[in-house]
Amino acid sequence: MAENRTSVNVNPSLCSDGTPYNQCSTNKPKYCENGILIDNCSLCGCSSGQICQPDKTCQRQPSVKSAILVDTRLYNLISDDLNQYIALAKDKRKFEIVIQSHNGIDDWRPSQVKEAIVNLKNDYPELEGVLLVGNIKLPSFYKSRADNLLTRLFTQYYGDLDGTFSRLYAPGSLDPLCPTNTPHCNWVGNVTVPEHDFDYMEKGTNPKPELWISVLPVGFSDPSRNNYNDYAEQLRPFFEKAIRFYRGELVAAKKIYKVSNQLWDLTDIWNYYGPQNIDFYAVNPDPIGTAPPGTPAENFCMRNRIASQCYLRAPLENYSSFSNFWSFFQTRDWMGEGWQVPEIYLPHLTANNYEFVWVNVHSGSESSLISNSEAKSLSHGGLVMLGSGCAVAEFYQPGSSSYVNSSTPPDNNILVSYVYGNSNFIAALGDPFYRGHEAYFEKLIPFVNQGDYLGLAFLKRWQIQYENSSDVWNLKENSQEMLIGDPFISF
Repeated sequence: MAENRTSVNVNPSLCSDGTPYNQCSTNKPKYCENGILIDNCSLCGCSSGQICQPDKTCQRQPSVKSAILVDTRLYNLISDDLNQYIALAKDKRKFEIVIQSHNGIDDWRPSQVKEAIVNLKNDYPELEGVLLVGNIKLPSFYKSRADNLLTRLFTQYYGDLDGTFSRLYAPGSLDPLCPTNTPHCNWVGNVTVPEHDFDYMEKGTNPKPELWISVLPVGFSDPSRNNYNDYAEQLRPFFEKAIRFYRGELVAAKKIYKVSNQLWDLTDIWNYYGPQNIDFYAVNPDPIGTAPPGTPAENFCMRNRIASQCYLRAPLENYSSFSNFWSFFQTRDWMGEGWQVPEIYLPHLTANNYEFVWVNVHSGSESSLISNSEAKSLSHGGLVMLGSGCAVAEFYQPGSSSYVNSSTPPDNNILVSYVYGNSNFIAALGDPFYRGHEAYFEKLIPFVNQGDYLGLAFLKRWQIQYENSSDVWNLKENSQEMLIGDPFISF
């Protein structure tokens, strides 16, 4: 934060040359609000809530709206890159971003980390979000719904400051079967409850989450690499890309890419980008009902076709509005699976630099249409990756006491591979669980296009999910989404 110097004894009734003010020349000096000469505010200070600018004028101190938490052991190795990145982001956002390094925060329990975040909100009432850099531990959550018995990391514990987070299912006990014990039950079978931090959450007095949370996770499958020197090297490509973006050296075209066998309401996106700048793949050439009953999912479009005959851009510019295109889309058979292939996707991204790339395919923690190694080596592509596939944000953290049923370290995670790889991506969103809810990316994108930065748009999207959760069971499912990378980006 800029320094606000303490005022010294200056007599505002005198001119700058010491003569009485009423005897000054016509070119009288100007004063700060506290009576201090503006020309001398760098020495004399400014009024409360103001800071002295390089031109020696007093201006209102920017509000602190974001914070960075990082372990001192890592910060000492990345401070130059992190400080430069945040300085550029502050200039872009026109609000203050504070960096707090705590010695040993990587070893804190999640409850201690949350206490630090609550203290930040108390110190800075206008705080909107927090970026966690490095190996700051996230809590684990068991069973996002009755048929999804995974245990995964989740960030929402840190963003909902007054929500209730608890553990109803005792580790080692038998998870009761449905429907006898509804809603405290599962539809899978005789399952022993694993170790976990939380499995239940309720809305607080403020029925919406207060903060966005973004993470820059670190970690490798090779245990010998889980040290701070290697963590610093793991983060360096991200900082280099982010700095280039905020310097204006990495510019995306006003375009969006979406590969999906589903279509959401893109009205706002259509109106902002224009149909010619929306690369949507794909539409089944067959009218609805063409596929015989019982057709396997992979054969809906691929019957007697190859992938390149299905993986085609829809000619949106031929339709006068999204509603007209939507009406046409409803006359087509479902696309099915099997046509989404890397051989087509990768050239599309290599030849372009989109603002958003939205991938909705069957996925896992280490692949989503392409593998993590392909994501790391990709060039160009876009700036923000939106992953609608299952488990794309799944990973474990080195040294964490929070159990998760994942063997994927951050280095192998598909979204992290985009953000830390050679492409232009500096942010990514996705679900650590098998997805069973709407991510509302079609809402997040317009929020950004209308002036919000990504972190704030992520928070607003999450608040919509809270509003749409009629009970605590829907709330558990709807709260599993993660933001990875730069939260300050906007276009």
